[in-house]
Amino acid sequence: MLCLLVVLGVAACGRGAPEADIASGGSPDDDAPSAAAYVFTYTEVRTRNDWAPALDELRDQALPGIAEQGGQLIGVWRAVPLADDAPFERLGPNELLVMIAWPDGAAESPSDRTDRALNALDEVIQSRTRVFRSTVRPEHVRELTRPGFYVHRLNKFAADDINTVIRLSVEAWQTFEPTFGAEVVGLFRETPDRDGQAQMLRIAWYRSYEGWQESRMFGRDPSSLERFRERGALQIDSEGFAGALAVN
Repeated sequence: MLCLLVVLGVAACGRGAPEADIASGGSPDDDAPSAAAYVFTYTEVRTRNDWAPALDELRDQALPGIAEQGGQLIGVWRAVPLADDAPFERLGPNELLVMIAWPDGAAESPSDRTDRALNALDEVIQSRTRVFRSTVRPEHVRELTRPGFYVHRLNKFAADDINTVIRLSVEAWQTFEPTFGAEVVGLFRETPDRDGQAQMLRIAWYRSYEGWQESRMFGRDPSSLERFRERGALQIDSEGFAGALAVN
């Protein structure tokens, strides 16, 4: 399953990353904290009305308290209008995806902190939170800010295959990103693994839906296609979303 999204704010840089931090506008050598010291909550939110009032409440009521606890918003994504034949499963008009970075090692679980903050909002009627750690991207914690078309993919692999999956991904990005003007802004691993399987979350930025369509022209980049095929052969299951940062 694949969905389309728009974001309110995630950035990626570091090992395996392109020279320019496209999605955030940040610089690889700025003072952003290391992602290794954080865990990342990823929450599917259902709202009482459409997503806009919930976004306002999140900004005004939830984010100040989250910041006081050391949390940092990475991004909020909403659905985008798509043609009927677009190959994505859509978010509903009353759904959001929210990612927050929390300092690792706190006494209270990051999922409990996130759910408490979001469920206290009048406009939120349901939330489902998973916890991830960054792998090769992002290397630093900073909010995503660049408008565009974001594709979120959840892929499940055998835990023993994850090092190979990461290696193939990094190798593929070296040619895929400059060829298509795209950027993978995050490759995360859900914690903990379950039953010997690892759930990976990959978030990629494209300038537009049309930019994503161009990236399907793999004949322009046979090198990344070969590695993506090798990675796909290791995949057990897949689902995902696509959309845009919810920026007003």
